[in-house]
Amino acid sequence: MVHPNVARIVQLVVVFVTTTTTTTTTVSATATPRIVGGDAVWDATRYPYFTGLFIDEFGDNTYEYKCGATLIWHDVILTAAHCVADYLCYGEKKVEGMNIAAMVNMSKMEVPSDTEFIRETTRFLRHSSYQGFLFLEDDDDLKREVVDQFDVTDDLVLMQLDRPVQGVPHLALNFDPDLGQYDDPVTSIGFGDMNVYADDDQWSTDEVFDRPDRLQEVDLVVMDGEECEETYENSGVLFSQSKMICAGVWGGGQSSCYGDSGGPLIIKGDDHSEDIQVGLVSFGIGCGQPGYWGAYTRISEYENFIKDSICTLSAVRPEYCDVRRRERRWLGALEDLTEAPFHCTVVAHPTISPAPTATPPTPSPGQPQDYKIGDGATAPPSQ
Repeated sequence: MVHPNVARIVQLVVVFVTTTTTTTTTVSATATPRIVGGDAVWDATRYPYFTGLFIDEFGDNTYEYKCGATLIWHDVILTAAHCVADYLCYGEKKVEGMNIAAMVNMSKMEVPSDTEFIRETTRFLRHSSYQGFLFLEDDDDLKREVVDQFDVTDDLVLMQLDRPVQGVPHLALNFDPDLGQYDDPVTSIGFGDMNVYADDDQWSTDEVFDRPDRLQEVDLVVMDGEECEETYENSGVLFSQSKMICAGVWGGGQSSCYGDSGGPLIIKGDDHSEDIQVGLVSFGIGCGQPGYWGAYTRISEYENFIKDSICTLSAVRPEYCDVRRRERRWLGALEDLTEAPFHCTVVAHPTISPAPTATPPTPSPGQPQDYKIGDGATAPPSQ
């Protein structure tokens, strides 16, 4: 049976696809990260769990692609809290009738031939410790908090779909703290922009935004957490080694970037059944800039929160829910954004500029210094 709202969502997605291919779309300098220097995923069955989030921001039945996500249970998806929190908590953007739709098994930026993988989202649970991107200035109207440092830890939210997705495998999550450590190979996937710029200030016009028609993937390596912590601290951003993964490549030129937020960082197996998600795209300084590697929320740090959220949201609860309830392991670190949309301190994304004193690291011996970008152009090893 087709859900009564599915036809409406499909129609609105068509409007978005048509708009982005036939007219100019304005892209803010405060957009979220995307994939640079990756390759197109030509096998449409390779990442069936990848999900696209489409947001009807103003309640006018116009959906636009916002972020990536992953199907982690039959009717639950995982994404970055900042992808949705500013729409649910940010007073000037939240309006009656605002909706968020999800397209599961998304491999191309187009409307599928049927509607079986399109869902509406009905409830949202984020970690109660998430603060979000806080502005470094007073704004009484929006009740923004003045802080000395951006704190984007605990950047994850679980979203309930209006009904389970049939025939699509969900992505396995990593709860082993020994995975996703230094020098581990990882892969990021998404529909973010494919251009590379050193300075976020250049993201002020729509001409530079190059969203792909097909899902992209880029192979990265987990970098040294201490170096990332120092680099981000110099730029006024908190990087938590225990709660975040730092990933990139020596010399830069390959990265997640604007539009990839919320998408998965995986340890890639031989096929989708062997993939395991170790992180999700959270934030970065520039895209593919040498010495400024991307920051990803570390999944293994949130086992209790994720399992508790699935048990709370899902209509098809896993067996461990009863066990956790009996053992009183539900910790209560959940914040239901659906019930209290305005009682949040989360605000819009900041523009993070590189620290002037930070210097790119020296590539390790044997590490390549040139990387392919987009259509095959070679990036310089430093800027």
